[in-house]
Amino acid sequence: MAYFINNNLVFLILNLMNPPTFTVLSNLKILTTGLFSYIFLNRILSTTQWISLVLLFIGTTIAQIQFSSEGSFEFTSPFGFLLILIFSSISAGASVYTEYVMKDKFGNESINLQNIKLYLFGVLLNGLVYFTLSYRSDDGFFLTLYPIHYAIIISVCSLGLITSAIIKYSGSITKVYASSLAMFFSGFVCYYILEFSPNINFFLGALICCLSVHMYSTGGLDQYNVIRSKEQESSLINEDLEENIGLEKKIFY
Repeated sequence: MAYFINNNLVFLILNLMNPPTFTVLSNLKILTTGLFSYIFLNRILSTTQWISLVLLFIGTTIAQIQFSSEGSFEFTSPFGFLLILIFSSISAGASVYTEYVMKDKFGNESINLQNIKLYLFGVLLNGLVYFTLSYRSDDGFFLTLYPIHYAIIISVCSLGLITSAIIKYSGSITKVYASSLAMFFSGFVCYYILEFSPNINFFLGALICCLSVHMYSTGGLDQYNVIRSKEQESSLINEDLEENIGLEKKIFY
């Protein structure tokens, strides 16, 4: 249901802003995903990784400034900003819950079976909406689709399969970091198709995002050391408890 709402929300947002703007602002979901992962999955992030998330937010904000100066997108649209916040929260919540289901709750199932379960509900919900919105067409369903529509469908389906693999074998934060790289491709394509002209702010924001990706990937070593030190500390505590229990038994007997 969450993915169904979010995927349809994208079309509404794209009517309010151009694709590069949406791609940049949607990176806010990295912050919400990191927060939700910490709250609901008890995932420990190092200081370096939290700083990298903040840098990513700063980078996306800097890249956003160019659209207000060019007049193609107002910098602060209350309704658009609200939709982005809703989109980021739903995306993070769905991603974190999907990670929990795929790794923990049904971790023994194959990824193919998990994909069938995940996307079956999407097909049912979208089909229900399609057939209940007073659809009128003499051409039929498939005859109204053009080659570009089939290309988009194949692209989105492939993206969904890749995304589920990333979530299962890596994690939600890795997924949203990978999706943030779409900013470069989106800007490149729109430069030729939609006459989008990136300025220095866009490239500076992209550079900061790249720095954030590097810091997060290398900062994972700190996270490993923190987890390892906690495991060692827990092991020492257990050993001390066992020794104390052994001494008490000897004294008792």
